[in-house]
Parts: sequence; C-alpha cells; structure tokens
Amino acid sequence: HSYAYMSLEMGGIENETGLCIQSINYQEIKVSAEEDYIDAQAYVKTDGIYKTLGENSSFFIETADVLSPLVSASFSVRLPDNGYAVSVDGVQLKDVAVNEETYSFVLSALGRYRIVVVTDDGLGNEKTYNVNIYCVDREKPEISVNGINSDFKIGDKVRFTASATDGKDGEVLVSVAIFTPSAVAIKLEKNTDASYSYVFSERGIYIISVYAYDGDENIGIKTIKAEVK
Repeated sequence: HSYAYMSLEMGGIENETGLCIQSINYQEIKVSAEEDYIDAQAYVKTDGIYKTLGENSSFFIETADVLSPLVSASFSVRLPDNGYAVSVDGVQLKDVAVNEETYSFVLSALGRYRIVVVTDDGLGNEKTYNVNIYCVDREKPEISVNGINSDFKIGDKVRFTASATDGKDGEVLVSVAIFTPSAVAIKLEKNTDASYSYVFSERGIYIISVYAYDGDENIGIKTIKAEVK
C-alpha cells in the first residue's frame, strides 16, 4: 500500500467555507504554486544499522518531490577513514547516480560508514542526507589460564597465570575472582610476577572465574573448578 500524508486548512467567511491543502508528504503547497522552495526528499532503506567486520551492508534509495517530477540524486559511501567504499561489484561508491536498485558493500574496518545522498529537484533546491552504518566488534576476548590442577588439599597454595587476547583492538582488561565452597566471592590481585595465588582454607569445590573486557564492551568469561579434599 502507498500512503500520502496531507495537511488541510479550513477557512473562509460565514456561510462560505472551503478546504485548502497545506502540505503533501510534509512538503508545503502554496496556493499560487508559482515558486518551489521545498527540497526533494530521500529515503535510505538499509538492512541494518549495526554490522560486524566482513559483513555486507545493503541499501536502497528512494526520492520524492510533490511539485517537481524531475528529481535527480547521487550518493557516496564514506569509510571510517573518510575514503570511499567499493561495492561488491567493484564499483567505487562516489557520486553514483541513484537508480532503482540495491547497492551493497563489504564492511572492511571497524567504525562509522556514512551514506551521503544529495537530491536536486531541478528547480534550484538541493539537499544532503546522511545515514550512518556502524561496524562494531562483537567478538569476545579469548582467555588463557595456566597452572591450575583439579585436586588440592586444605592449606595448598595455588599459583596460576591468566591472560586474554583480542583480535580487534588489543586493549583487554583481565579480572580474577574465586568463589569459595561457602559462597564467598574473593577478588584476586595480580602478583608482581603477573601471576595470581590463593591458599585453600576449606574443603569443597572452589570456582575460579576469569573475566576479560575489551575496548568494545565485549566480555569473555572462563571458569575452572578446583576440588579441595
């Protein structure tokens, strides 16, 4: 279905009242229609605003103008480094004339991509529209833990290392906590040699949890059980 949104105004004198169309699709209509000061509109339909690295982003552009049927439009896709994207067909997406087709490009770097559309109604009215697509990192950091055995006795001291890597931004914060059999949570501080240590004081199952946070708010979690007899 297609819809047109109209704004109407009722006016006149006593016993003589009429309706005048003020706008169609939010574009003002003047009674004289001698001049057109309204910009042509552009509608950019995307298949999603947030994407991950390596995904395709596809979009379709429609233009409209109530008073002028001669709307022309062009678009460009700007990369996060302000360069120009290349379509999946190998065409540089810079000042491309808008046709009734779907355009696609690959998100090859993290950051903001801008679809910039410029419309011209042929009557001297030009307008620029911007639509943002964001390539985000949704990959959790990978955690590595070394030095923890499965069985311990009361009084044993465990010493282990915990680290994490992230293939996207490199900034990873590691935090370690141990949960005792009596459900007490203890945050472990890193030793000077970059290891973590703890002395077991009660029998039961301990849970050692390692948390890794990257710069894009992704959280990796690794848990290890240690039984104390």
